[in-house]
Amino acid sequence: MQIDLNSIVARIKNILMDPNQEWEVIRREELTVAEVYTRYLFAAAAVPALAHFVGQIISVYSTLPIAQIPIGISKAVGLVALYYALWLGSVYVTAFLINQLAQTFRSTPNLANAVKLAGFAWVAVWAAGILLVVPMLRQLLVLALFYAIYILHLGLPKLMGTPQDKTIPFTIVIALTMFLLFIITGAFCGSL
Repeated sequence: MQIDLNSIVARIKNILMDPNQEWEVIRREELTVAEVYTRYLFAAAAVPALAHFVGQIISVYSTLPIAQIPIGISKAVGLVALYYALWLGSVYVTAFLINQLAQTFRSTPNLANAVKLAGFAWVAVWAAGILLVVPMLRQLLVLALFYAIYILHLGLPKLMGTPQDKTIPFTIVIALTMFLLFIITGAFCGSL
């Protein structure tokens, strides 16, 4: 399968700039879980992983003599792969929880829609992940996480059929999960 960068960039731009309208477009798309990952999420999750890698290299080499190599290339690639896997795993954990709790919040369980919802909400954090090129800016990702939760809140009624009176409680439960996953990913990758 060929990656369509124009489609990925357009989706990211639209979900960030006009999430209400983009959720309608996403709702009408018949995508499987695998298609959401292969068409959008695999490429989008690379942004924070690669930015983190570049940021670490810049910060390490700006303080050390050029001849000193503190990290081997295979270890560096392994760390980027871990960061990448944690971000992609965060989508699935979030989606799994959304799907499992759907009936509790009078919503319609649908794993593919839950993956779309979680994945495109997490994209807000990943897009801001470009800031990881400058390690001092990593705390700004928390602001992106708040926006991701807002995007998720807007998408719950459209993708999961969540009634208005259940949208806020459902969002709060998912937000707590997203914060926990954010902290876990940061703990693993912040110490790299």
